[in-house]
Amino acid sequence: MDDALNGLPFEERPFFDASYPDLFGGELASHYANEGQLAFLESQVLRTFPDPEILDHGCGFGLWMSALERRGWRVAGLDLDSSFLKYARTQSGVHGVLIQADARKFQRPEGFDVVLSMGGTWGSFERQDAPGILANLHASLRRGGEALFQLVNPVYVRRYQPDRWWYQGRGNLLVLEQQDLSESGYCSVSQLRFQARADGIQDVGRHRTRQVYYGDAEMRGLLDKAGFKLLHVWGDLEGSQPSDEKMFLVFHCRRA
Repeated sequence: MDDALNGLPFEERPFFDASYPDLFGGELASHYANEGQLAFLESQVLRTFPDPEILDHGCGFGLWMSALERRGWRVAGLDLDSSFLKYARTQSGVHGVLIQADARKFQRPEGFDVVLSMGGTWGSFERQDAPGILANLHASLRRGGEALFQLVNPVYVRRYQPDRWWYQGRGNLLVLEQQDLSESGYCSVSQLRFQARADGIQDVGRHRTRQVYYGDAEMRGLLDKAGFKLLHVWGDLEGSQPSDEKMFLVFHCRRA
């Protein structure tokens, strides 16, 4: 692939970092935790329990957690990054328990009715860690508890997503993003970030991250080995059938 950003110095970062709220605070925000998605999640999962204790697994800066709390649900948030948890409390206004812990080690036996892993969070977990993380989540659910995993669909990305594009983040942040899919099962994302000011455009950061892509068959196998019973696979959080044209794969499963 002809790299439009070739030769520029980049700072290597984890897929989720402290600047993430600025990226999703602009035109991307409407695609996550919107009214249709929340209503579908409530009808298909949350309302099947009388008063569920919910874990937002990889809560980040509190996008989903705050949206669910505004609708009256009790949610705890788990994340490794203390800056995310601080932002969730002070900026996103979440009220529930916030847990700083490594997903590879965190387990709360039969502590929750529902576990949510939303917005592609699962793509930040390396393959060698995935079985153990799923085992921890299985143990952290009560009998009959349910889990929802929203993953980026790698087939969609390869076939339909452009190699590079512009989008607007929070305020006057502009982002040029380019992806490299040359490594099988992964996506390397390069971002050139600008701030639009009265005196012109200023370069404010050059970052490179890597996301893990789990395919449909691979995720089914991981869930089965962890002891989950798969209930549904959707193409989005509004109940459509999975297909190559859908950006996400959503796995709905239960602890037997």
